[in-house]
Amino acid sequence: MQAFPHQQTAYRHNSREELMSAYPASQLRESSPYLADQGWHQVAKLMEAAADEIEYLQARVHELQTTAPDSMQQSRRRVRISR
Repeated sequence: MQAFPHQQTAYRHNSREELMSAYPASQLRESSPYLADQGWHQVAKLMEAAADEIEYLQARVHELQTTAPDSMQQSRRRVRISR
């Protein structure tokens, strides 16, 4: 029996969150060539720009979360676990 079973659950939840957060950007990137082939060049460029922005913001959020003071990280963990 593990001493802190919620920690493993929280870790799996984080991995799922990371996978799901990467999904919209990859879908935008994969769809843009099809739109460009159909003559929707500006829309394709906008979709690629949106994917870039999503990835930038995700990296920035991750950076802020990993450099947050310990007290903020502990409260964030409590919120995640209680969901």
